[in-house]
Amino acid sequence: MIRVLLAGTNYFVPAYLSLSLLFRIFLLYYSARPLLLWLPSLLAGLFNDLGIAFVISSVFFFIRRTKIPGRSRKLFFSFAWLFFFSLFFLFCVEYFFFEEFNSRFNSVAVDYLIYPTEVFVNIWESYNVLLISALCLIFSFLPSFLSLKYYYDVPAKTDKKLPSLFYFSAGFFFSLVSVVMPLNFTRDRIASEIAKNGPVSFFYSAYSHNLDYEAFYSVMETDKAFEKAREIIFLKNEKPSLNPARPVERLVFSKDAERKMNVMVFVLESFGSEFVGALGASPSYTPEFDAMSKEGLLFSNIFSTGNRTVRGLEAVLTGFPPLPAESIVKMKFSANIVSLPQLLKEKGYVNYFVYGGRGIFDNMKPFALRYGFDHFIEQKDFKNPSFKTIWGVCDEDIFEMSLLKARQAYLSGKPFFFLTLSVSNHKPYTYPEGRIPENPARKKRVYAVKYSDWALGNFFKKVKKEDFYKNTLFVFIADHGARVYGSQEIPVKSYRIPLLIAGPGITKGVNSVLGSSADLPSTIMQLLNFSYKSPFFGKSLLAPAIYRWVPLNHNRSCGYYDGEDLIVLGLNKRNSFYKKLEGLNMIAIDENKADREKKERAISIFQTAWETYKRGL
Repeated sequence: MIRVLLAGTNYFVPAYLSLSLLFRIFLLYYSARPLLLWLPSLLAGLFNDLGIAFVISSVFFFIRRTKIPGRSRKLFFSFAWLFFFSLFFLFCVEYFFFEEFNSRFNSVAVDYLIYPTEVFVNIWESYNVLLISALCLIFSFLPSFLSLKYYYDVPAKTDKKLPSLFYFSAGFFFSLVSVVMPLNFTRDRIASEIAKNGPVSFFYSAYSHNLDYEAFYSVMETDKAFEKAREIIFLKNEKPSLNPARPVERLVFSKDAERKMNVMVFVLESFGSEFVGALGASPSYTPEFDAMSKEGLLFSNIFSTGNRTVRGLEAVLTGFPPLPAESIVKMKFSANIVSLPQLLKEKGYVNYFVYGGRGIFDNMKPFALRYGFDHFIEQKDFKNPSFKTIWGVCDEDIFEMSLLKARQAYLSGKPFFFLTLSVSNHKPYTYPEGRIPENPARKKRVYAVKYSDWALGNFFKKVKKEDFYKNTLFVFIADHGARVYGSQEIPVKSYRIPLLIAGPGITKGVNSVLGSSADLPSTIMQLLNFSYKSPFFGKSLLAPAIYRWVPLNHNRSCGYYDGEDLIVLGLNKRNSFYKKLEGLNMIAIDENKADREKKERAISIFQTAWETYKRGL
């Protein structure tokens, strides 16, 4: 009876669903979700799994009914073994992805597959792929053997009433429904992620990579959106430039004489506040940065706009909010996007982008050269690096290259702007021996942070001896935090990053003003006393402002955080609302208890950003 039942429902349906259920239970336990969320998460997960289960099983149904004399049984077993091996291996990959991002496959997974050289070599160096593959092969033998006993060897008449068309139709239906109408049973982000189906989530992320903002997100009348965006972006006495293509462009005037100081901005990979002692981390893994913070102005309430490097670059260079589809670093170039390097170039600056990896990765080199950089230094330009990983040369070499190029630029007599992007604090977390006491063979994230910090301190000690030091502004900021953690739809706490500005004339101390990496371009322009047409959505952190807010992005959601409330604009016009508790913890609230005015501010910011980008294509 059991054999007939399993054959009649296609053995691979209950097998896949059972294994997926066990994996989901493991993720719920691993992430310490409340027990009250387990049952709804498992039920929603079952629904989301049905599409994949039926589609995959239809292939084996076809193989079983297609008899190839003398070889059909071996062929079926081989396909079954390959299927279960792939399934177990996929679960392992999903676990490691979940460990890093607290998420099923999302847009990050899609982005990573676009650049297989960096990603697959990184995986090979970070994990024991051979051991994992061997274990998956071993564990896949038993269910493959049982497939012969409980499915293939059962007479074919048991499945005549369930033709292949049934499986394809059922699979298509459940896949479509689980994508179009996903079961959102809770506002706990992690529990909702666990309920998703990994492959379906991946393909949906690929499909929605370049989505139309207006079709998927809440919007208002366009002119009203522009007006409200200007209201919360403009500082006192700033006047609109009346450029319809750039609705938030305004005229910024400085009463003081221009200071054409050199500017060196260091964007530090995954240098989140949870490591920085100067921001309260204990223990501190950043002794050099902590010491440097006493020599400049440390901003203690700054947030990244996203959790990818391209989001950090987008904000630091263009002051642009993070559109939910993709970073403008990787999207089609828009004539309406104006960068900090372009504005500085108009003032006579020469601009350098120094990066230890390949310029093709994440479209960084084309973006940099399109938006104002004169020189792009990448991995191939480092002739004899002391150490490198698949992500690029080590941080000390990157900082040394910046020092070398800055010396050369100084001799030219022109002011210069540098954007230096570090890479060492990235899996597999390896670095040169002898720089810090910790053994790099252990491949621990906190050790990579400590090495990056050492390289930064080493650079700062050297640059103080340079002739150009006395006329240079130094900016140190993280691209994003180390990882996303927290149950909120956009976990604000994991977005907090350090920002340090040092140099002649900079007041030393700590500034607790709320801001984001998108506020940096306007802040730099104010420090240089430049009058200009500002295209930036961000505003100077040093100027008095009525509204202070942070634009955020996570996967396909965008958020507006003002220090008290978080409004999240999600796909299919579904919005969520959160209220700040102690620290940076947030609690979900009903829409009728949310501040309607703040919701409109959130909509206006992202809608205006989308319109600005779109009109310049």
